This record gives sequence, C-alpha cells and structure tokens, in this order.
Amino acid sequence: MGERRFSTKNRFVSFLLAIAMVLTLLPIGAVQAKAEGSRQIIMHFKNSTNWEAVYTKIAEGDSWTAVDGYGYANSWPGAEVEKDSANEGWYSFTISTNSEKEFHCIFNNKGNGKQTGNIGFTANGSKVEKWVTGEQEETVIEDQAPEGWKESTSSAPVKPVIKVQSPVVHGTVQLHLIWMQQANIKMQKMFGLWELSQERTGIMDYQ
Repeated sequence: MGERRFSTKNRFVSFLLAIAMVLTLLPIGAVQAKAEGSRQIIMHFKNSTNWEAVYTKIAEGDSWTAVDGYGYANSWPGAEVEKDSANEGWYSFTISTNSEKEFHCIFNNKGNGKQTGNIGFTANGSKVEKWVTGEQEETVIEDQAPEGWKESTSSAPVKPVIKVQSPVVHGTVQLHLIWMQQANIKMQKMFGLWELSQERTGIMDYQ
C-alpha cells in the first residue's frame, strides 16, 4: 500500500509540472511568432525597351536611408535585379523587412540614363506585391498582376561581388631594404611563389 501511494503522488506531481511547463511556453511561442512575421515586398518590372541590365535602388523613409539588410542596394545605381522565373520580359525581386517607413524603389539600366520614376508606398500587411511598367514620368504602378501572369519566385537584388586580382609579375622582383644602408636583394620564383631568404635584425622598411 505504501508503494502504491508513493507512486500515485509522483504521478500527480509530474502532471502538475507538465501543466506548468505548457503555461510557461505559451508567451514564448507568441513572441517567436511575432518575430518571424516579417513583411515581404515583391516588385516586378517590365523591361519593355530591352535594357541590357536592370538595376534597382531601394530605400526607406523621407531621407531615403538604407533598408536594413539591403544597404548594398542603396547607393546609385543600386543592385542588379534578376529575370523573373516564369514571366518573359519581367524582372523581379523580393525583400523582407519589419520597417513601417515608406518604401522607395527606382529601376534603372545600371545608371546609363534610363530609369523609372520614384516608386514609393507604405507597405501594409504581411505581403505587398506591385507590377511596374514605363519609364520616368510615364511610370505606371499596378497592385494587380497583368493578364496572363504566372506565379513565380524571386530573390533579393543581387549582392555585388568585389573581385580583387593580384598583379602579375614577370621576371625578377627586387626588394629594396633600408637597414643602416640600402641594398638590393633579388627574390627568386620557386614553385610558383616568390621567395626571399635574408636574415636581418633591427627595424626595416621596404618599398
């Protein structure tokens, strides 16, 4: 009998602990759901005059500051926009933001003289999608997809890749050391690498 009462008591305590854990997790779940509810802004541009490349500058607020996470697309001409995955002639991008500020966007041909007017709006709801045609003052912004539009997916404007190429050196490289006296020391190329072997003490400058 004693063992049975002890077992029943343990089950009751475990049940109370389980309820407490569930109640503790409820507010955490609510906070997580709010944090994940970022707003999607999807923009489509019809390249009707066959620009060689389509770029976009994006910004927010009256001061046209960078959208958080997309600062690389804030400086003119912005960042490259990729072709739409399902609609020929259209270029599309998607960004996610929690900002309540007015969103700004200008499509252009990589800064070579052609562009749309300023596309500005305050995004409401969890998803905003717009279709843009025309250039300059003839820019038209639609909230509804054009006839025949196919559902598609798009990514953020392409983040530029900075390529750095080391200079190509042919022949013998001379390293000029200044250490009490000036000397010219030759570097030899060994297995594709330039190698210098000299033992010196003190402070040295090189050019």
